[in-house]
Amino acid sequence: MADSLPDAPAPPFIPPDAPDDPAFAAEHRLQAAFIAGGEDVEGLIAYALHRRASLEFAGEFRRRHARRPEPGEIAAFETGETAPSRIAAYRAEARRLVESWRAGAGQDAVREQGQQPSGSAIPRRWPWFGLLPETQPAAGPIDWKGLTLRLLVLLLAVIVTALLLRVLVVQP
Repeated sequence: MADSLPDAPAPPFIPPDAPDDPAFAAEHRLQAAFIAGGEDVEGLIAYALHRRASLEFAGEFRRRHARRPEPGEIAAFETGETAPSRIAAYRAEARRLVESWRAGAGQDAVREQGQQPSGSAIPRRWPWFGLLPETQPAAGPIDWKGLTLRLLVLLLAVIVTALLLRVLVVQP
């Protein structure tokens, strides 16, 4: 009779050598709610997001109440977390993460070829020297007051360093 339901999800795969533990079976049912199959990347990421939320819940609960949540409190949290709308929200977030990763992977491939990705907000940089000349902001009026102040601070640092070297390092 159960075979007549075409849209019924497949029961979760439980390995034959799995321990006969209700918590183990419950975890597999939970995974089956998120993950459609072994190649379901979005489902795997959605499950990871759910597990992260579970750990955050346990940590926040412990911080607020100075104890671990009781089984009933965990069950109430899990009921809300495994509602179809919440699973759909986790899958949507996972889809967004996968798409952004794929877009980023494409930009990484372009960077490996030494080109700047089109439309990228990340400026190219010279190692240790700042922005490349073609990515420098447009030159505006020179801030002479700020430049003078920076030079005076630099000169003061040089003088203090010279005095400290003279006093601490050089023997009279």
